[in-house]
Amino acid sequence: MDSLLQAIHHFPSVPLSQRLIVISDGHDEGSVHTENEVIAAANAAGIVVDAIGITRSNPVYLQGLQQIAAQTGGQFRQAKDSAELERLVGSGIQRLQQNAGGQFPSSESSPRRSNSPLRGPLET
Repeated sequence: MDSLLQAIHHFPSVPLSQRLIVISDGHDEGSVHTENEVIAAANAAGIVVDAIGITRSNPVYLQGLQQIAAQTGGQFRQAKDSAELERLVGSGIQRLQQNAGGQFPSSESSPRRSNSPLRGPLET
């Protein structure tokens, strides 16, 4: 939860459609912050959190990712194996690249401003 909260605080305050894509096994290893704090911060900043969960152990750990995605207007997908994870990530990147409203900024450029929202990268 701590890493998610830190990522949310790094988003600039710009009028872009903002999404955070999380890939995790969902197993929280001693975070100070809670899921509710992450959800509140994301909602306050207008950030949608999409999550891809992958685990070889107990899938109960993915419930937190599902909750965060649902409560922030995002989507949750579970990858059963590395091939499915690769497919989900690849299709998300492809959708972002095809969308005229967004681009991946480099360290030398600022994000392109646009009023058109990004489509959800995990949409099928």
